[in-house]
Amino acid sequence: MAGYRRDLLGVMPDTQSVMTLVFRVNQNHLKSPAHSVADYEFKQVWTEANHVARNMLLQLQRNGIKALNMPAGFPYEATRWPGKMRLTCDKVFAVEAGLGRMGYNRLVLHPTFGAGVILGSILLSGTCDQYDRPLDFNSCIECGLPFYVYR
Repeated sequence: MAGYRRDLLGVMPDTQSVMTLVFRVNQNHLKSPAHSVADYEFKQVWTEANHVARNMLLQLQRNGIKALNMPAGFPYEATRWPGKMRLTCDKVFAVEAGLGRMGYNRLVLHPTFGAGVILGSILLSGTCDQYDRPLDFNSCIECGLPFYVYR
């Protein structure tokens, strides 16, 4: 996560910790062949994720903890083009927090929800008294199922 320190400090100069959030996406929407159905579900979960994260940061601030929630979905700054536009990498943060492992598909695979998740981050000004760690098992690599390429 060290590669993101400068970006995080640029957003909130006294950032010391990152809280990573995971939100479940309705699998039935993702399995539908209608693209609009999946898009609708993603939009709904991004809206919910941003709402929940905002409510969490307000509660943290009521308890004296300075916090800032990064926008779930696309925390990008177009003015930074052609350089690094991304302010955070929720995938990296989620793996480091033990919320899943990176799959061959470059998506975070949650142990229960698979790839059907939306990720978010809250920057905190204080240090945490407990940190999670990456999972020991990678279900995408160690499940034992053969890897097929469909044509």
